[in-house]
Amino acid sequence: MIEVPPATRTITAASTSTAAFIGMSKKGPVGIATIVTSFLEFTDIFGGFITKDDLNLSTKINNDPVYLPYAVWAFFQNGGRKCYIVRLAPDAKKAVANITQSDGQVIFKLTARDEGDWGKDLVFRIQKSDPVTIRSPTGAGSIKVNSYNVSIILSSKKQAIEVFNGVTFVKEDPTSIYTSLKKSRFINIEILLAGDEHKPELPETGSKDYTFDSEPAGGNLSGRDVSNEDVVNALGGGQIPESPLDSITDVSIIAAPGYVGEGEVASAGFNYCEKHRNFLGDAFFIADLKSDIQNPQDATRFVTSDTFQPNINGYGAIYFPWIYGKDFASTDPNATIALPPSGFVRGIYAKIDNNRGVWKAPAGTEAGMSGGTSLVINMTDQQHGIINLKGINALRTFVGYGKVVWGARTVSNDVMWRYVPVRRIANFLKSSIYDGIQWAVFEPKDEPLWAALRLSIGGFMLNLFKQKALQGATPDQAFFVKCDSETTTHYDQEQGIVNILVGFAPLKPAEFVVVKLSQKVAEDQI
Repeated sequence: MIEVPPATRTITAASTSTAAFIGMSKKGPVGIATIVTSFLEFTDIFGGFITKDDLNLSTKINNDPVYLPYAVWAFFQNGGRKCYIVRLAPDAKKAVANITQSDGQVIFKLTARDEGDWGKDLVFRIQKSDPVTIRSPTGAGSIKVNSYNVSIILSSKKQAIEVFNGVTFVKEDPTSIYTSLKKSRFINIEILLAGDEHKPELPETGSKDYTFDSEPAGGNLSGRDVSNEDVVNALGGGQIPESPLDSITDVSIIAAPGYVGEGEVASAGFNYCEKHRNFLGDAFFIADLKSDIQNPQDATRFVTSDTFQPNINGYGAIYFPWIYGKDFASTDPNATIALPPSGFVRGIYAKIDNNRGVWKAPAGTEAGMSGGTSLVINMTDQQHGIINLKGINALRTFVGYGKVVWGARTVSNDVMWRYVPVRRIANFLKSSIYDGIQWAVFEPKDEPLWAALRLSIGGFMLNLFKQKALQGATPDQAFFVKCDSETTTHYDQEQGIVNILVGFAPLKPAEFVVVKLSQKVAEDQI
Protein backbone atom coordinates (compact mmCIF):
# COMPACT_ATOMS: atom_id res chain seq x y z
CA MET A 1 0.00 0.00 0.00
CA ILE A 2 1.36 3.39 -1.03
CA GLU A 3 0.26 6.69 0.47
CA VAL A 4 -0.14 9.32 -2.24
CA PRO A 5 -0.15 13.02 -1.24
CA PRO A 6 -3.11 15.07 -2.49
CA ALA A 7 -2.74 16.68 -5.90
CA THR A 8 -3.66 20.07 -4.45
CA ARG A 9 -3.32 21.57 -0.99
CA THR A 10 -6.49 23.03 0.46
CA ILE A 11 -6.35 26.54 1.91
CA THR A 12 -8.50 27.10 4.99
CA ALA A 13 -10.33 30.40 5.29
CA ALA A 14 -8.85 32.61 8.03
CA SER A 15 -10.96 33.91 10.89
CA THR A 16 -12.27 37.44 10.36
CA SER A 17 -14.58 37.89 13.35
CA THR A 18 -12.14 37.54 16.26
CA ALA A 19 -11.75 40.86 18.08
CA ALA A 20 -9.24 42.29 20.54
CA PHE A 21 -10.03 44.86 23.25
CA ILE A 22 -7.49 47.01 25.09
CA GLY A 23 -8.38 48.76 28.34
CA MET A 24 -8.85 48.66 32.12
CA SER A 25 -10.57 46.06 34.28
CA LYS A 26 -10.84 45.10 37.93
CA LYS A 27 -8.62 42.03 37.68
CA GLY A 28 -7.17 39.58 35.18
CA PRO A 29 -3.79 38.99 33.51
CA VAL A 30 -1.92 42.23 32.76
CA GLY A 31 -0.19 42.99 29.49
CA ILE A 32 -0.99 39.73 27.73
CA ALA A 33 -3.76 38.78 25.31
CA THR A 34 -6.29 36.49 27.02
CA ILE A 35 -9.09 34.87 25.02
CA VAL A 36 -12.72 34.84 26.19
CA THR A 37 -15.72 33.33 24.45
CA SER A 38 -18.59 34.88 26.42
CA PHE A 39 -19.29 37.85 28.64
CA LEU A 40 -19.73 35.47 31.57
CA GLU A 41 -16.20 34.23 31.02
CA PHE A 42 -14.96 37.82 30.81
CA THR A 43 -16.51 38.70 34.18
CA ASP A 44 -15.05 35.55 35.71
CA ILE A 45 -11.51 36.43 34.59
CA PHE A 46 -11.53 40.24 34.46
CA GLY A 47 -14.43 41.30 36.69
CA GLY A 48 -17.64 43.11 35.85
CA PHE A 49 -18.83 46.70 35.47
CA ILE A 50 -16.85 49.12 37.64
CA THR A 51 -15.92 52.78 38.05
CA LYS A 52 -12.46 54.21 38.53
CA ASP A 53 -13.35 54.87 42.16
CA ASP A 54 -13.93 51.12 42.59
CA LEU A 55 -10.35 50.50 41.44
CA ASN A 56 -8.76 52.78 44.10
CA LEU A 57 -6.23 54.13 41.62
CA SER A 58 -3.22 56.03 42.90
CA THR A 59 -3.90 58.79 40.36
CA LYS A 60 -6.84 59.51 38.06
CA ILE A 61 -6.50 61.34 34.75
CA ASN A 62 -10.24 61.97 34.54
CA ASN A 63 -13.55 60.63 35.81
CA ASP A 64 -14.43 58.78 32.63
CA PRO A 65 -16.15 55.43 33.09
CA VAL A 66 -14.25 52.18 32.69
CA TYR A 67 -15.43 51.34 29.19
CA LEU A 68 -13.83 47.93 28.61
CA PRO A 69 -16.53 45.79 30.31
CA TYR A 70 -19.28 47.67 28.45
CA ALA A 71 -17.50 47.21 25.11
CA VAL A 72 -17.06 43.46 25.63
CA TRP A 73 -20.69 43.18 26.73
CA ALA A 74 -21.82 45.07 23.61
CA PHE A 75 -19.61 42.87 21.42
CA PHE A 76 -21.28 39.67 22.60
CA GLN A 77 -24.73 41.31 22.57
CA ASN A 78 -24.35 42.08 18.87
CA GLY A 79 -23.09 38.76 17.59
CA GLY A 80 -19.46 38.46 18.68
CA ARG A 81 -18.27 35.00 19.58
CA LYS A 82 -14.61 35.26 20.55
CA CYS A 83 -12.26 38.05 21.56
CA TYR A 84 -8.92 38.72 23.20
CA ILE A 85 -8.58 41.03 26.17
CA VAL A 86 -5.42 43.05 26.86
CA ARG A 87 -5.71 44.47 30.36
CA LEU A 88 -3.62 47.54 31.11
CA ALA A 89 -2.73 48.30 34.74
CA PRO A 90 0.39 50.50 34.89
CA ASP A 91 2.30 50.35 38.20
CA ALA A 92 -0.19 47.87 39.67
CA LYS A 93 1.04 45.26 42.16
CA LYS A 94 -0.16 41.95 43.54
CA ALA A 95 -1.57 41.47 47.03
CA VAL A 96 0.32 39.04 49.29
CA ALA A 97 -0.24 37.05 52.48
CA ASN A 98 2.48 35.42 54.62
CA ILE A 99 1.63 32.07 56.24
CA THR A 100 3.58 31.56 59.48
CA GLN A 101 4.50 28.85 61.99
CA SER A 102 3.89 29.16 65.73
CA ASP A 103 7.46 30.48 66.12
CA GLY A 104 6.69 33.33 63.72
CA GLN A 105 8.74 32.04 60.80
CA VAL A 106 7.13 32.48 57.39
CA ILE A 107 6.45 29.07 55.81
CA PHE A 108 5.34 30.36 52.44
CA LYS A 109 4.08 33.49 50.76
CA LEU A 110 0.79 33.60 48.87
CA THR A 111 0.43 36.07 46.03
CA ALA A 112 -2.77 37.05 44.25
CA ARG A 113 -2.55 35.70 40.71
CA ASP A 114 -3.26 39.10 39.13
CA GLU A 115 -2.39 42.69 39.97
CA GLY A 116 -4.88 45.07 41.51
CA ASP A 117 -6.80 46.08 44.60
CA TRP A 118 -9.15 43.13 44.15
CA GLY A 119 -6.52 40.97 45.87
CA LYS A 120 -7.25 42.63 49.21
CA ASP A 121 -10.64 40.94 49.11
CA LEU A 122 -9.00 37.51 49.38
CA VAL A 123 -8.80 35.59 52.66
CA PHE A 124 -6.82 32.37 53.10
CA ARG A 125 -8.35 30.12 55.78
CA ILE A 126 -6.63 27.10 57.38
CA GLN A 127 -8.54 24.62 59.52
CA LYS A 128 -7.08 21.56 61.20
CA SER A 129 -8.51 18.22 60.05
CA ASP A 130 -7.93 14.55 60.91
CA PRO A 131 -4.45 13.00 60.83
CA VAL A 132 -3.59 11.02 57.71
CA THR A 133 -1.03 8.39 56.85
CA ILE A 134 1.30 9.21 53.97
CA ARG A 135 4.49 7.85 52.48
CA SER A 136 7.56 8.99 54.39
CA PRO A 137 9.59 11.74 52.66
CA THR A 138 12.66 9.52 53.16
CA GLY A 139 10.95 6.72 51.23
CA ALA A 140 11.18 4.34 54.20
CA GLY A 141 7.68 3.25 55.16
CA SER A 142 4.81 5.54 56.07
CA ILE A 143 4.18 8.22 58.66
CA LYS A 144 1.15 9.82 60.27
CA VAL A 145 0.88 13.63 59.87
CA ASN A 146 -1.66 16.37 60.42
CA SER A 147 -3.96 17.30 57.56
CA TYR A 148 -5.79 20.56 57.00
CA ASN A 149 -8.72 21.98 55.11
CA VAL A 150 -7.85 25.23 53.38
CA SER A 151 -10.11 27.60 51.51
CA ILE A 152 -9.82 30.85 49.58
CA ILE A 153 -12.60 33.25 50.49
CA LEU A 154 -13.91 36.49 49.07
CA SER A 155 -14.47 38.58 52.18
CA SER A 156 -16.90 40.97 50.47
CA LYS A 157 -19.23 38.07 49.64
CA LYS A 158 -18.33 35.88 52.64
CA GLN A 159 -18.07 33.05 50.15
CA ALA A 160 -15.44 30.38 49.52
CA ILE A 161 -14.32 30.42 45.89
CA GLU A 162 -11.84 27.52 46.18
CA VAL A 163 -11.54 24.68 48.70
CA PHE A 164 -8.72 22.16 49.17
CA ASN A 165 -9.53 19.50 51.80
CA GLY A 166 -7.19 17.02 53.43
CA VAL A 167 -3.93 18.69 52.44
CA THR A 168 -0.69 18.25 54.36
CA PHE A 169 2.28 20.50 54.94
CA VAL A 170 4.77 17.84 53.85
CA LYS A 171 6.58 19.03 50.74
CA GLU A 172 7.01 15.64 49.03
CA ASP A 173 3.44 14.49 49.66
CA PRO A 174 1.29 14.47 46.48
CA THR A 175 -1.60 15.88 48.52
CA SER A 176 0.46 18.67 50.08
CA ILE A 177 -0.74 22.24 50.12
CA TYR A 178 2.19 23.18 47.91
CA THR A 179 1.01 20.81 45.18
CA SER A 180 -2.68 21.60 45.63
CA LEU A 181 -2.33 25.39 45.41
CA LYS A 182 -0.56 25.11 42.06
CA LYS A 183 -4.05 24.38 40.70
CA SER A 184 -5.54 27.55 42.20
CA ARG A 185 -7.05 30.10 39.81
CA PHE A 186 -6.63 32.93 42.30
CA ILE A 187 -3.30 32.65 44.11
CA ASN A 188 0.31 31.52 43.64
CA ILE A 189 2.49 29.98 46.34
CA GLU A 190 6.19 30.49 47.07
CA ILE A 191 7.88 28.28 49.69
CA LEU A 192 10.22 30.26 51.94
CA LEU A 193 11.05 27.88 54.84
CA ALA A 194 13.38 24.87 54.53
CA GLY A 195 12.45 21.46 55.90
CA ASP A 196 10.26 18.51 54.95
CA GLU A 197 7.24 19.25 57.15
CA HIS A 198 5.84 22.55 58.43
CA LYS A 199 3.27 23.30 61.09
CA PRO A 200 1.14 26.40 60.49
CA GLU A 201 0.19 28.64 63.38
CA LEU A 202 -3.30 27.61 64.45
CA PRO A 203 -5.47 27.88 67.54
CA GLU A 204 -6.25 24.62 69.33
CA THR A 205 -9.76 24.70 67.89
CA GLY A 206 -11.32 26.48 64.96
CA SER A 207 -9.42 28.04 62.08
CA LYS A 208 -7.09 30.90 61.25
CA ASP A 209 -7.64 33.52 58.54
CA TYR A 210 -4.82 35.24 56.68
CA THR A 211 -5.68 38.45 54.86
CA PHE A 212 -3.99 39.82 51.76
CA ASP A 213 -2.43 43.26 51.51
CA SER A 214 0.31 45.14 49.73
CA GLU A 215 3.94 44.61 50.62
CA PRO A 216 4.66 46.60 52.71
CA ALA A 217 1.13 46.79 54.10
CA GLY A 218 -1.04 49.80 53.34
CA GLY A 219 0.38 50.52 49.89
CA ASN A 220 -1.45 51.00 46.62
CA LEU A 221 -2.08 47.91 44.52
CA SER A 222 -4.14 49.27 41.63
CA GLY A 223 -1.49 51.52 40.16
CA ARG A 224 -2.34 54.62 38.19
CA ASP A 225 -4.95 55.47 35.59
CA VAL A 226 -4.42 54.24 32.03
CA SER A 227 -3.40 57.06 29.70
CA ASN A 228 -3.68 57.39 25.95
CA GLU A 229 0.09 56.95 25.83
CA ASP A 230 -0.26 53.58 27.59
CA VAL A 231 -2.72 52.48 24.91
CA VAL A 232 -0.42 53.71 22.13
CA ASN A 233 2.40 51.68 23.69
CA ALA A 234 0.15 48.60 23.81
CA LEU A 235 -0.38 49.09 20.08
CA GLY A 236 3.34 49.05 19.41
CA GLY A 237 3.59 52.81 19.01
CA GLY A 238 6.02 53.48 21.85
CA GLN A 239 9.80 53.44 22.05
CA ILE A 240 9.66 49.63 22.13
CA PRO A 241 7.59 48.69 19.05
CA GLU A 242 5.99 45.61 20.60
CA SER A 243 2.42 44.69 21.43
CA PRO A 244 0.76 41.86 23.39
CA LEU A 245 -1.11 41.12 20.14
CA ASP A 246 2.04 40.48 18.10
CA SER A 247 1.87 36.71 18.60
CA ILE A 248 -1.91 36.46 18.09
CA THR A 249 -2.47 35.26 14.54
CA ASP A 250 -6.27 35.00 14.45
CA VAL A 251 -7.22 38.49 15.65
CA SER A 252 -8.70 40.62 12.88
CA ILE A 253 -10.56 43.51 14.56
CA ILE A 254 -8.91 45.69 17.22
CA ALA A 255 -10.08 48.62 19.36
CA ALA A 256 -9.35 50.48 22.58
CA PRO A 257 -12.86 51.55 23.66
CA GLY A 258 -13.09 55.17 24.81
CA TYR A 259 -9.40 56.00 24.33
CA VAL A 260 -9.04 58.79 21.77
CA GLY A 261 -6.75 61.64 22.84
CA GLU A 262 -6.13 64.03 19.97
CA GLY A 263 -6.11 61.22 17.46
CA GLU A 264 -2.89 59.49 18.52
CA VAL A 265 -4.70 56.31 19.63
CA ALA A 266 -6.47 55.93 16.28
CA SER A 267 -3.25 56.62 14.37
CA ALA A 268 -1.36 54.03 16.43
CA GLY A 269 -4.17 51.53 15.85
CA PHE A 270 -4.25 52.05 12.09
CA ASN A 271 -0.46 51.75 11.84
CA TYR A 272 -0.35 48.67 14.04
CA CYS A 273 -2.99 46.85 11.98
CA GLU A 274 -1.03 47.59 8.81
CA LYS A 275 2.10 45.94 10.22
CA HIS A 276 0.41 43.18 12.26
CA ARG A 277 2.03 39.75 11.87
CA ASN A 278 5.37 41.05 10.69
CA PHE A 279 3.86 43.47 8.17
CA LEU A 280 1.41 40.96 6.71
CA GLY A 281 -1.24 43.55 7.58
CA ASP A 282 -4.26 41.39 8.35
CA ALA A 283 -6.03 43.38 11.09
CA PHE A 284 -8.46 46.30 11.16
CA PHE A 285 -8.83 49.04 13.81
CA ILE A 286 -12.16 50.54 14.87
CA ALA A 287 -11.60 53.98 16.38
CA ASP A 288 -13.85 56.11 18.57
CA LEU A 289 -14.27 59.86 18.59
CA LYS A 290 -14.24 61.83 21.83
CA SER A 291 -17.33 61.53 24.01
CA ASP A 292 -17.85 65.31 24.00
CA ILE A 293 -18.07 65.45 20.18
CA GLN A 294 -21.80 65.55 19.72
CA ASN A 295 -22.37 67.19 16.34
CA PRO A 296 -21.19 66.42 12.79
CA GLN A 297 -19.24 69.68 12.45
CA ASP A 298 -17.03 68.89 15.45
CA ALA A 299 -16.59 65.32 14.22
CA THR A 300 -15.32 66.45 10.82
CA ARG A 301 -13.05 69.06 12.42
CA PHE A 302 -11.50 66.35 14.57
CA VAL A 303 -10.64 64.00 11.69
CA THR A 304 -9.28 66.86 9.57
CA SER A 305 -7.09 68.34 12.30
CA ASP A 306 -3.30 68.21 12.12
CA THR A 307 -3.11 65.77 15.04
CA PHE A 308 -5.31 63.15 13.39
CA GLN A 309 -3.44 61.02 10.85
CA PRO A 310 -5.69 58.81 8.71
CA ASN A 311 -4.26 55.67 7.20
CA ILE A 312 -3.90 55.90 3.42
CA ASN A 313 -4.31 52.13 3.02
CA GLY A 314 -7.58 51.98 4.92
CA TYR A 315 -6.65 49.84 7.92
CA GLY A 316 -9.40 51.30 10.09
CA ALA A 317 -12.74 53.04 10.38
CA ILE A 318 -14.48 55.55 12.65
CA TYR A 319 -18.10 55.53 13.81
CA PHE A 320 -20.28 58.34 15.17
CA PRO A 321 -22.11 59.11 17.47
CA TRP A 322 -21.79 57.44 20.87
CA ILE A 323 -24.62 55.28 22.22
CA TYR A 324 -26.63 55.60 25.43
CA GLY A 325 -26.93 52.41 27.45
CA LYS A 326 -27.80 51.24 30.93
CA ASP A 327 -25.18 52.14 33.54
CA PHE A 328 -24.61 48.75 35.14
CA ALA A 329 -21.98 50.15 37.50
CA SER A 330 -24.46 52.57 39.09
CA THR A 331 -26.64 51.81 42.09
CA ASP A 332 -29.43 53.77 40.38
CA PRO A 333 -31.45 51.27 38.30
CA ASN A 334 -32.50 54.05 35.91
CA ALA A 335 -29.03 55.50 35.33
CA THR A 336 -27.72 55.65 31.77
CA ILE A 337 -24.24 56.10 30.36
CA ALA A 338 -22.82 57.24 27.00
CA LEU A 339 -20.81 54.39 25.51
CA PRO A 340 -18.25 54.38 22.67
CA PRO A 341 -19.60 52.67 19.54
CA SER A 342 -16.54 50.47 18.89
CA GLY A 343 -17.76 47.54 21.00
CA PHE A 344 -21.21 47.53 19.39
CA VAL A 345 -19.78 47.85 15.87
CA ARG A 346 -17.28 45.05 16.36
CA GLY A 347 -20.13 42.76 17.31
CA ILE A 348 -21.91 43.79 14.10
CA TYR A 349 -18.75 43.01 12.10
CA ALA A 350 -18.65 39.52 13.62
CA LYS A 351 -22.35 38.91 13.01
CA ILE A 352 -22.22 39.98 9.35
CA ASP A 353 -19.00 38.00 8.78
CA ASN A 354 -20.56 34.84 10.20
CA ASN A 355 -23.90 35.26 8.43
CA ARG A 356 -22.87 36.71 5.08
CA GLY A 357 -19.08 36.81 4.78
CA VAL A 358 -16.32 39.38 5.19
CA TRP A 359 -17.02 40.69 1.68
CA LYS A 360 -20.44 42.01 2.82
CA ALA A 361 -20.35 45.58 4.15
CA PRO A 362 -21.10 45.56 7.90
CA ALA A 363 -23.87 48.10 7.46
CA GLY A 364 -27.48 48.42 6.38
CA THR A 365 -30.79 47.25 7.73
CA GLU A 366 -29.35 43.88 8.83
CA ALA A 367 -26.70 45.70 10.89
CA GLY A 368 -29.08 46.52 13.73
CA MET A 369 -27.49 47.19 17.11
CA SER A 370 -28.61 45.56 20.35
CA GLY A 371 -27.95 46.65 23.91
CA GLY A 372 -28.08 50.44 23.67
CA THR A 373 -31.12 52.51 24.51
CA SER A 374 -30.62 55.35 22.01
CA LEU A 375 -28.02 57.31 20.09
CA VAL A 376 -26.49 60.40 21.68
CA ILE A 377 -27.71 62.39 18.65
CA ASN A 378 -30.06 61.49 15.81
CA MET A 379 -28.61 62.84 12.59
CA THR A 380 -30.48 64.05 9.55
CA ASP A 381 -29.61 62.93 6.03
CA GLN A 382 -27.82 66.25 5.48
CA GLN A 383 -25.69 65.81 8.60
CA HIS A 384 -24.96 62.24 7.59
CA GLY A 385 -23.68 63.50 4.26
CA ILE A 386 -21.26 65.87 5.98
CA ILE A 387 -19.48 63.15 7.97
CA ASN A 388 -19.67 60.56 5.19
CA LEU A 389 -17.51 62.71 2.91
CA LYS A 390 -14.84 62.78 5.64
CA GLY A 391 -14.78 59.00 6.07
CA ILE A 392 -16.84 58.88 9.28
CA ASN A 393 -19.48 56.17 9.39
CA ALA A 394 -22.87 57.10 10.77
CA LEU A 395 -25.02 55.29 13.28
CA ARG A 396 -28.65 56.06 12.49
CA THR A 397 -32.10 55.34 13.86
CA PHE A 398 -34.84 54.40 11.39
CA VAL A 399 -38.47 53.58 11.97
CA GLY A 400 -38.96 49.84 11.69
CA TYR A 401 -35.25 49.04 12.00
CA GLY A 402 -34.12 50.81 15.15
CA LYS A 403 -30.44 51.66 15.61
CA VAL A 404 -28.33 50.57 12.64
CA VAL A 405 -24.83 51.01 11.25
CA TRP A 406 -25.27 53.19 8.16
CA GLY A 407 -21.81 53.56 6.71
CA ALA A 408 -18.93 51.36 5.51
CA ARG A 409 -16.03 53.65 4.70
CA THR A 410 -12.46 53.38 5.89
CA VAL A 411 -10.36 56.38 6.88
CA SER A 412 -8.47 56.23 3.57
CA ASN A 413 -8.73 58.91 0.91
CA ASP A 414 -7.55 56.42 -1.70
CA VAL A 415 -10.53 55.23 -3.74
CA MET A 416 -9.00 51.73 -3.90
CA TRP A 417 -9.26 51.31 -0.12
CA ARG A 418 -12.25 53.55 0.54
CA TYR A 419 -14.63 50.78 1.62
CA VAL A 420 -14.47 48.56 4.69
CA PRO A 421 -15.29 45.25 2.93
CA VAL A 422 -12.60 45.84 0.29
CA ARG A 423 -9.88 46.35 2.89
CA ARG A 424 -11.11 43.49 5.04
CA ILE A 425 -11.41 40.94 2.22
CA ALA A 426 -7.86 41.88 1.18
CA ASN A 427 -6.76 41.22 4.76
CA PHE A 428 -8.70 37.96 4.73
CA LEU A 429 -7.03 36.82 1.51
CA LYS A 430 -3.53 37.68 2.73
CA SER A 431 -4.01 35.85 6.02
CA SER A 432 -5.69 32.78 4.49
CA ILE A 433 -3.19 32.37 1.66
CA TYR A 434 -0.13 33.09 3.80
CA ASP A 435 -1.15 30.47 6.38
CA GLY A 436 -2.28 28.04 3.68
CA ILE A 437 1.02 27.91 1.75
CA GLN A 438 3.41 27.26 4.61
CA TRP A 439 3.89 23.75 3.23
CA ALA A 440 5.93 25.33 0.40
CA VAL A 441 8.69 26.58 2.67
CA PHE A 442 11.06 23.63 2.13
CA GLU A 443 9.93 22.56 -1.32
CA PRO A 444 12.31 22.73 -4.31
CA LYS A 445 11.91 26.07 -6.06
CA ASP A 446 10.95 25.47 -9.65
CA GLU A 447 7.95 25.18 -11.97
CA PRO A 448 6.39 22.18 -10.15
CA LEU A 449 6.21 24.29 -6.98
CA TRP A 450 4.87 27.29 -8.84
CA ALA A 451 2.21 25.13 -10.51
CA ALA A 452 1.20 23.63 -7.16
CA LEU A 453 0.87 27.10 -5.63
CA ARG A 454 -1.22 28.33 -8.56
CA LEU A 455 -3.49 25.30 -8.24
CA SER A 456 -3.89 25.64 -4.47
CA ILE A 457 -4.52 29.40 -4.44
CA GLY A 458 -6.64 29.23 -7.57
CA GLY A 459 -8.89 26.64 -5.98
CA PHE A 460 -9.32 28.85 -2.93
CA MET A 461 -10.18 31.89 -5.05
CA LEU A 462 -12.59 29.86 -7.20
CA ASN A 463 -14.45 28.79 -4.08
CA LEU A 464 -14.81 32.46 -3.06
CA PHE A 465 -16.08 33.29 -6.54
CA LYS A 466 -18.74 30.58 -6.21
CA GLN A 467 -19.80 32.16 -2.90
CA LYS A 468 -20.30 35.45 -4.80
CA ALA A 469 -17.54 37.09 -2.79
CA LEU A 470 -15.97 38.58 -5.92
CA GLN A 471 -17.22 40.66 -8.81
CA GLY A 472 -17.34 39.28 -12.33
CA ALA A 473 -19.40 36.90 -14.44
CA THR A 474 -16.56 34.40 -14.85
CA PRO A 475 -13.57 33.36 -12.72
CA ASP A 476 -11.23 35.11 -15.17
CA GLN A 477 -13.10 38.37 -14.56
CA ALA A 478 -13.09 37.86 -10.80
CA PHE A 479 -9.50 36.92 -10.00
CA PHE A 480 -6.09 35.82 -11.23
CA VAL A 481 -3.18 33.98 -9.67
CA LYS A 482 0.30 34.42 -11.16
CA CYS A 483 3.34 32.50 -9.94
CA ASP A 484 6.05 31.83 -12.52
CA SER A 485 9.45 32.97 -13.71
CA GLU A 486 8.14 36.50 -14.27
CA THR A 487 7.00 37.01 -10.68
CA THR A 488 9.96 35.11 -9.27
CA THR A 489 13.18 36.25 -10.92
CA HIS A 490 16.45 34.39 -10.93
CA TYR A 491 17.68 36.64 -8.13
CA ASP A 492 14.59 35.75 -6.07
CA GLN A 493 15.25 32.07 -6.66
CA GLU A 494 18.82 32.48 -5.45
CA GLN A 495 17.45 34.07 -2.27
CA GLY A 496 14.97 31.23 -1.78
CA ILE A 497 11.91 33.44 -2.39
CA VAL A 498 8.76 32.69 -4.35
CA ASN A 499 6.59 35.68 -5.31
CA ILE A 500 2.89 35.23 -5.92
CA LEU A 501 0.53 37.82 -7.40
CA VAL A 502 -3.11 37.42 -6.49
CA GLY A 503 -5.54 39.83 -8.12
CA PHE A 504 -9.21 40.06 -7.24
CA ALA A 505 -12.17 42.19 -8.23
CA PRO A 506 -13.93 43.28 -5.05
CA LEU A 507 -17.66 43.77 -5.13
CA LYS A 508 -17.19 47.51 -4.72
CA PRO A 509 -15.37 49.21 -6.37
CA ALA A 510 -15.01 47.11 -9.51
CA GLU A 511 -11.33 47.48 -10.41
CA PHE A 512 -8.70 44.88 -9.66
CA VAL A 513 -6.75 45.08 -6.41
CA VAL A 514 -3.40 43.30 -6.59
CA VAL A 515 -1.84 41.75 -3.51
CA LYS A 516 1.78 40.61 -3.67
CA LEU A 517 2.85 37.74 -1.41
CA SER A 518 6.35 36.33 -0.91
CA GLN A 519 7.19 32.93 0.53
CA LYS A 520 10.61 31.81 1.65
CA VAL A 521 11.43 28.33 0.36
CA ALA A 522 14.36 26.02 0.81
CA GLU A 523 17.58 26.87 -1.02
CA ASP A 524 19.39 24.33 -3.19
CA GLN A 525 20.96 21.51 -1.29
CA ILE A 526 24.63 20.80 -2.02
